[in-house]
Order: sequence, then structure tokens, then C-alpha cells
Amino acid sequence: MSLTSEKQILGMLLVNRELMDRVDLDKSFFRTDKQRLIFDEISKGAADAGVVASRIRKRSPKFDDVSTYISDCMEGVPRMTPVGLQQIINDVKKERLRLQIADEVKKKFLDHDKIQKLYAKIAQLDVTDNGTKPESLKALSEKPILPRDHIVKPLIAKDEVAVVSSFPKIGKTILALNIAIKAAKAEPWIAFTSAKKRTTLIFQHELSEAALKERIMTMTSNEKNTGFLELIHHHKERNLLVTKKPGFQRISDMIEEVKPDLVIFDSLIDFHDKKETSSEEMTEVMSAFKHLALNHNVAILIVHHFAKITEGREGGYLARGSSVISAASDANWQLNRLHRERYNFDTDEDYFKTVELSFESRHCEVLQPNTLKMNPQLWFEPSDVRCKTQTDYSMILDIIQKAGGSIPRADLKQKYMKSKRCGSWAFEKSLEEAFQTYPIDESPIKGARGGAKLVFLQKPPG
Repeated sequence: MSLTSEKQILGMLLVNRELMDRVDLDKSFFRTDKQRLIFDEISKGAADAGVVASRIRKRSPKFDDVSTYISDCMEGVPRMTPVGLQQIINDVKKERLRLQIADEVKKKFLDHDKIQKLYAKIAQLDVTDNGTKPESLKALSEKPILPRDHIVKPLIAKDEVAVVSSFPKIGKTILALNIAIKAAKAEPWIAFTSAKKRTTLIFQHELSEAALKERIMTMTSNEKNTGFLELIHHHKERNLLVTKKPGFQRISDMIEEVKPDLVIFDSLIDFHDKKETSSEEMTEVMSAFKHLALNHNVAILIVHHFAKITEGREGGYLARGSSVISAASDANWQLNRLHRERYNFDTDEDYFKTVELSFESRHCEVLQPNTLKMNPQLWFEPSDVRCKTQTDYSMILDIIQKAGGSIPRADLKQKYMKSKRCGSWAFEKSLEEAFQTYPIDESPIKGARGGAKLVFLQKPPG
């Protein structure tokens, strides 16, 4: 953080001295003698900027230019609320803590406990307006907070760690390459956007250089200009373990050299030496990745695998190993094949190239799963595969009867789609056939908003 920010803070205090008693700040915050003297005089109640300058010149004649310096501090500064000023102060403190972390990770022996304590101090500054007292929701509502710096909106942003998991040979690596290329070109990917061109660093252990080159050439075969590939870097060095000092440092050095926005690790098992089923050991692994994300202000995407047995699991808990992998990440993506018996695939090739991509994220709204198909250029794009309806209007009748003869249309739709694992199109088709086949009707629900309707059975079918 530059001295400019500290000058602005002094200027805000000079403009509005009432802020002095309402923010957590002392003279040790400031890094120069001149700044500390100015703060000291403000805290003693100097009437105005002229009095501050006069007192400082008496205390230390070497600062005879202090009047000009004070004028510079006050120039153009806005009047701030205590909450707003405290946020600026905290931002300076957090930046200094991050610089301490950066110094720590460059040391020969990593002190993970010390690094964790530094991150804890950053977290404490994030949740309070003065570092010690609980913050009211009113204060939170007035606090200036920077928006997420998205790589692909809203899936992943800087300072975050996301994990994409699937069974082998489904396309995790190809998916990650799709994202890297679209981010480099600042182009939309499926239904998601990338606002500006981004740099990606890929630590790649899944593919040989020949295989990686072949995939890139295929993906870019329709491109007239492939200059954007300059923004995508890859590295194949082995034994880069985030849980070991040399590996963590080597990764940090390469991130510092390339200065990427997104870092991809493919795959997780190649970058640690811990037992994946151990919560304690995987906490250390995921903590190391989070350190990298926060220390270098990058987004991290980790490629991982599903557990061999997934029955009874869903979402991020499909991933192999401890649930810490899911719990400690900011987002979990799952790439899975569709149930063959529930969808209409024209060929075996269609089945093997069609997947469902689903998401869990703690930072954005609930996202609907995307059904995707890999095209010949190795790009995942929206698929038009249809759920098998099997003219299953009989299930519509069964749901209504089990509900006692009537059910809100929205509830009927939810139950049908959950049971059939299909989309709205299949439900609407089956409901239409049920209306034609059975004595079923629908009518508006009295007093309900948004045109909600009740689907009911007029009389038992003969």
C-alpha cells in the first residue's frame, strides 16, 4: 500500500476531526515521522490545519514544509462516515498483512502457523469495523465492499478456490482448457461471461505435452488468430507439492513470474502427499491452496475425481476423499454422464459425449445444471438431448392421487421432474397427455400470487 493512502487518511481526519474518536487508529499505523506528528497533533485537538502545522514546526524545525504536505493531504478528500474511513484503514492494514505473508512464503522454511495467524488477522478485519467490536448490520450495509473479481461470472473469482470433479475420461481437463481459452479471449462460455481478457497458468500432470498440444490445436482449429494463447501458460514439473516447502515455494515463484488471474491444478492428487480420506491432512492441503489464492490474488481451479462409490452422495460430496475438500472450497462443480435409460440418445457416441455440469457455490445464487455435449473441436456446448417421456402421463395421475386428488401445479412439476430426473419440457409434454387421457383439470388458486394453479382429479378414472 502506498503512502498516498496514509496521506488521504490524515486528510480525512483533518477535514472531520469527529472521526478521531470513532475509528480504531493510532500513530503507529503511520510509517513516517511527519505523518505520526500530524496524527499526534490532530489527536491532541488542534483547532485546524494551520495550528497543526505551526505546532509541528515548533516541535521539529526540519519539517518546515509541513504546511504544503498538509494541504496535499486535504486536497480532494471526501467527507467520510466512520464506517467508510474504518474500511479504508482496514484495507491498508490487510494489505500490509498480505505483504507479510508474501515475505513468509519466500522463506526457506514455511511457518504455516504464522501464516495462518496472519490470515486470521485479515479475516478479523473483514468482519469488524474496528478490529475488536462486533459490527451492526446497519454498519455493514454502509460499508464499501469491493465486488467479486470474476474470471468467469458467476462461477469463479479471484481469491477463491473451486474444485471440479468427475469420473475418469469424462472431460474434466477439456472443460478446464475451455475455460482458460474463453477467459483469454474474454468470450462467454456456455451461459457464463468473462468481462476482460485473463491470463491462466496451468500445472498439468494429466496429459503429455503431445496430448496437450493436440487438444489445443483441435480447440483452436477454427481460429484465424491464436495470439490469445500467449495468455495461457502451462508447466509440467513434477513433485510440486503444496504441503512441502520447496514445492509450495516453486509454485509461488511461478505464479509471481506469470502473474495469472486463474491457476489450474490438474489433478489434485499430483500436488500433495497426504491421505485424502483424512480430514486433518486434507485441511492442510486445502489451506495451502487457499493461501496461494489469497497471497497472489488469483482464482484457483482444482481438477479432482469422484469417489469409486458415490451411492448416497451428492454435490461436492461426490468427490473422492474427505468432505473437507468440498467444505473448504468456495465452489464445487460436478461433471457427470446422464442416465442412459432416462434420455433419448441417437447413438452411443452421443451418450459418451453428453454430460451434466452442476454447481455449488457459497458466493452466488443457486445455478441450474447445464446439459452439455462435446463437439468435434472439443468444446462443451449446450445439448438438446431430451428426457425420455415414455408418454409417462400415468406418473402425473399417480402423483395427484397420492396427494389426495389435488396438488399445486408447481409442486406437481417438482415431484415429476425429481422422480424422472428430467427437465420442464418432459413435464409439460406428460401433463398435456394426462389432460387428454384422464379426468384431470386445473384452475387458479384463490389468493395465490403469480397465477399459481391447482391441478386436480375431477373423478376417479373409469
